[in-house]
Amino acid sequence: MRPIRVLVVDDDPIVVASIAELIQAPDQGAQGAEPGIAVVGTASNGAQAVEAVLAHRPDVVLMDIDMPVMDGIAATREITRLGTGAAVVMLTTHAIDDNVHRANGAGAVGFQVKAGDAAAFRRAVRDAHAGRLAFASEVQRPLADAALRSSEKQRRARELLARLTPREQEVARLVAQSLSNREIAERMFLSPATVKDHVSEVIAKLGGTGRMDVAICVTRAE
Repeated sequence: MRPIRVLVVDDDPIVVASIAELIQAPDQGAQGAEPGIAVVGTASNGAQAVEAVLAHRPDVVLMDIDMPVMDGIAATREITRLGTGAAVVMLTTHAIDDNVHRANGAGAVGFQVKAGDAAAFRRAVRDAHAGRLAFASEVQRPLADAALRSSEKQRRARELLARLTPREQEVARLVAQSLSNREIAERMFLSPATVKDHVSEVIAKLGGTGRMDVAICVTRAE
């Protein structure tokens, strides 16, 4: 089975080496059907990351945010614009990061805390590769708590979700549970192509730019 190809991007070479070692170490808990993970390249700034994506064609990019020359969010935006198909997971040192919405708008599919263990990093890589949201648990809970603290945001989120059809609302809930399009299709007995259309429609109706916006809206509305 072809391994998942990963590019690691950080301006600290120690961090790069550590993450590369973590995600490529033998995974004792992996299921037999799960592909392995191979680091196919590294970069120390956003500009190098864009070049490396074009050169190595990774499936997943683990991208630091604060870097010289070009930051991670600008690099993610460029990688998304180029349409390479690489899924970008942002690396952060904090459980709550003000860059979540900026990163989502740039096309990132998740956030992983740098202090995470090997299992957390491998889970993020596999979730991103499968088309699911890839939030570290340390990031997901604070985001949900922050979202629920605002009654005005909750009211607005409920208004937005009310614009959706019942089927679209179900799709939105499953997106918020980090299910991929294929998993949603199996759950709802639909084709993946139909689910893809529904997800695009949900994102448009909610005024978002990606799956993270859907997840945040559903969380706020609860």
